[in-house]
Amino acid sequence: MSANAMRKGWQDWKLPLVFAAIKLLLHFLTNTNYGFHRDEFLYLAIGERLSWGYMEVPPVIAVFGKLALSLGGQLFVVRLFPALIGGITVFLLGVMVKELGGKKWVQSFAWLAGLLALLLSAKLSAYRILGLIYLFIILIFIVLKGKGYYALGAYPMLMAAGGIAIESFLENRSAILKPVLVFLLTVFTIPLLPYGLPVLSIQNMQRYWGWMKDNLNFVGPLRWEDGKNHSLPQDYADMHGWEELAAKVGKLYHGLSPAEQQSCMIYGGGYAHASSINYYRKKYCLPEVCSFNGSFLMWAPDSVNFDRQIMALVPPETIAINADEEQWADRAAIFSGAQQFVQSGAKLVRLEFPRTEIQAYGDIAIIYTAYLFEIESDGQRQTFSGRGTEIFVRHGDSWVNPGWHLDSGK
Repeated sequence: MSANAMRKGWQDWKLPLVFAAIKLLLHFLTNTNYGFHRDEFLYLAIGERLSWGYMEVPPVIAVFGKLALSLGGQLFVVRLFPALIGGITVFLLGVMVKELGGKKWVQSFAWLAGLLALLLSAKLSAYRILGLIYLFIILIFIVLKGKGYYALGAYPMLMAAGGIAIESFLENRSAILKPVLVFLLTVFTIPLLPYGLPVLSIQNMQRYWGWMKDNLNFVGPLRWEDGKNHSLPQDYADMHGWEELAAKVGKLYHGLSPAEQQSCMIYGGGYAHASSINYYRKKYCLPEVCSFNGSFLMWAPDSVNFDRQIMALVPPETIAINADEEQWADRAAIFSGAQQFVQSGAKLVRLEFPRTEIQAYGDIAIIYTAYLFEIESDGQRQTFSGRGTEIFVRHGDSWVNPGWHLDSGK
């Protein structure tokens, strides 16, 4: 290849490479600002169990999880591969713009006007099938109630086509419009960076979203799967508290005698609970966690012999009203009480639910039950019975237990 050809090639690909490098740099600077996301724990869990299929994601995700684990499994390493793929996507977006006939400036201003361009533009008629495929995919997601981000993979081609449409619109208009549009895009993008990247501390992120809510009424990202608005987007909130959960489980588990540990099962109510505790299990010297949620159901043992259980499905906002207790308990009090029970040497020897009724309303289930349990302490046994009402809420792909009310039934 001649020097002139090499220079021309560099000029052709310089701008896409620059944008790809900027995207990579942004991720590298922010990837470790917050902790692991709950889904990342799942990807690492399936990375430990390579297979041709899983209940949540395609098998290639497991391959990246395996690669991350082989390189140490640290937070930066786990997010390295998505960052690289994101950078490559930006580069390919620039390549698509060039192949569609766009000039260099269009490579910095490509967006979702592309759908109309693909469907209606004569210049892009050869690519009309891409627009129809996108509409067909969106229709499938709507019918199957898929999540909005499932279609993200189609956006680069729409953005490339949108850049071509904008270039055609501005072709015979004032030349100043092009740099003005690029400048405005940059100016409006920078204030929105916290929407997609953890560029702020958690305290400043809460202030940022508080300002967006109070001044711009921008509350959509603050609505969680429970239907309520919170102080942070759920994806950011889901990057906190997982190691603390594993540490608390470890504290309960190591409060047991060695013999009791042998017959103790740790159960994760959802894939996030199970996979996060499994990730930290070596650090806190814990056995592997069982769960019947998602792909964990395929990995569950055929049978488990246990006479005590630690269950990780209590969310931070839990409120419990227990029989014969004046004070209501939060999660900290619940865990503290469990620890005190273990340290006392007492053990649960019998647990029955003579009657149970369930009411299900979408993502909420209410359980009404009659219970009976027997505790052994210092060689003496004591039986308790009563009634209980428990609330279960679907949180993502798992169920959590944010509250219950027990009484003696008298």
